[in-house]
Amino acid sequence: MMVLVTRRDRLLGRKAAWPPRFSALAGFVEFGETLEECIVREVREETDVRVDEASIRFVASQPWLFPRSLLLGFTVKALDTNIKLDANEIQDAKWFDASYVRDCVLSPAYESAAAEERFHIPSRTSLAHSLIHGWVTEMQDETGAARSIEGWVIIVAGVHEEAQEDDIFEAFSEYGDIKNLHLNLDRRTGFVKGYAFIEYENKQEADAAIKSMDGNTLLDHKLDVSWAFAKPGKKKTRR
Repeated sequence: MMVLVTRRDRLLGRKAAWPPRFSALAGFVEFGETLEECIVREVREETDVRVDEASIRFVASQPWLFPRSLLLGFTVKALDTNIKLDANEIQDAKWFDASYVRDCVLSPAYESAAAEERFHIPSRTSLAHSLIHGWVTEMQDETGAARSIEGWVIIVAGVHEEAQEDDIFEAFSEYGDIKNLHLNLDRRTGFVKGYAFIEYENKQEADAAIKSMDGNTLLDHKLDVSWAFAKPGKKKTRR
């Protein structure tokens, strides 16, 4: 479970394993616990911030690194802003103004080393980035609306364990310019875990790749290609 905690125009971020990267809060659902109960508990345990359970909204899902697991993304509104960290849970957490996050994330220099030294969030193929980018977009007025990455990123499942990035790139580059390509590897074996993320320049290119490659084979493995961030109520169309 991953949750983005907001308070009006402020965003609560937690520091990940390496500074200065911040991300959304995350945790595991305990046995016998509802998703709503998990969100309330995890946010309180990590930051001591109370949240409004009635404001919880499901945003998107993404395959998780562990076999047969799923990462669910939510947003929730905070009832207060007082942070009290549990040193056993996280290293740091703080509130960020919407204008600051927007300037950092949407700046052309965001990917530069200088930007990473002051503020950085997970890569564009991650659910955390989707949650944060979506919040930034919602906080902008209509004249300054930013592109949503949900129209760019696709997930390719069924990838052969010995596939290389070049294999994926060659098969999918004919549908448009690939901005990012990420193969999920098993660090113990070095083999592919069965899926990859591909980011295209625009939605039309990604849509063409899905329609053309879904159900096709690569290295004798049948591919399952779809949007990376599934929306509730939107079912994948099968040919």
